[in-house]
Amino acid sequence: MDSASDPNTIEVSPTALVEAWRAVGGQIAVVAGSGTALLSLLQHTPVHVASLRGGTVWGAVLVVTSLGAWLAAKTWREPPPKDDSEDQEETASPGI
Repeated sequence: MDSASDPNTIEVSPTALVEAWRAVGGQIAVVAGSGTALLSLLQHTPVHVASLRGGTVWGAVLVVTSLGAWLAAKTWREPPPKDDSEDQEETASPGI
């Protein structure tokens, strides 16, 4: 079966993967940074310290997700093309 005719197959390009990775990473960074700042405030930390902690976590998560996106783009490999002749040989002699 060809991957173009299979409805369950999703074709992903390296560019689309990097864009999606960075978009999700940015959202995770915002949640992590604001959560860290909020937890710091709940522990009666001064606002400037809580802001610095939240900003530090936000920046760190962005750096990690950007590094992950860069590595995903660098290590991207196209899947090898399927050889349909092997599939036809297997179906021709199923009992052997």
